[in-house]
This record gives sequence, structure tokens and C-alpha cells, in this order.
Amino acid sequence: MNARHRYRRWIASRFGAVVMQPTTLCNLNCSYCYLPTRTQRRQMPPVVAASVAAAVTGRPVSEAVTVVWHGGEPLAMPIAGFEELLAPFESGRVAGAVRHSVQSNATLITDRWCDLLAR
Repeated sequence: MNARHRYRRWIASRFGAVVMQPTTLCNLNCSYCYLPTRTQRRQMPPVVAASVAAAVTGRPVSEAVTVVWHGGEPLAMPIAGFEELLAPFESGRVAGAVRHSVQSNATLITDRWCDLLAR
């Protein structure tokens, strides 16, 4: 029996979540953090988000895929840049194929971020 068949019972045939790192930057310096580039402002190119969105929304919709926006600190991104990363997922969100989730330390939250997250 090859490895593919041997481990099939432990590997889901469909994925339920995709973790996205929109920026490496974090505004905190937690002692337990494992991200060596957290002090650098590297941002995900929109073409990467578009490629992931195409893969996620291109599959049959049996249940929504959760897109987890993780960091660094996602809220350390400019809001316009984050909106640009969200845009390719919008048709999938409207169709019920995509659900967004944000993991944040919430220290940078503003009314503008609340408005975007609520939408």
C-alpha cells in the first residue's frame, strides 16, 4: 500500500480554511512570537490574493471556506490595501463559498476597521 492510500483516513478530501498573511508587520513585540520579520512591512501582493481566491471560489460550494487573515498583525496594513486583498474573494463571499475571519491583537482597531469588518 502506498503512502497516499495509507494516510487517506487522516487527510480531509476538502479543505475548510486558508490562512493568509497580508503583512509581516506587527505593532507588538511579544516574547513568544515566532515571526522573525514582524518588524518589517512586507505586504502580500494583490495577485497572490487573487490566485488564492480563484482556487477557493473555483471549487464546488458544499460549505464555505474560511479565509483566516493572520499576521504579523493584519490591522497594521493600510485599510485600502486590505480591501484590495479582499476584493477578489467578494463574489465567493456573496455566493456563500467564502467566509472571512481575522486574527488580531486588536490594539490598532478603529471605527474604520470596525466598519470594514462589519461589511
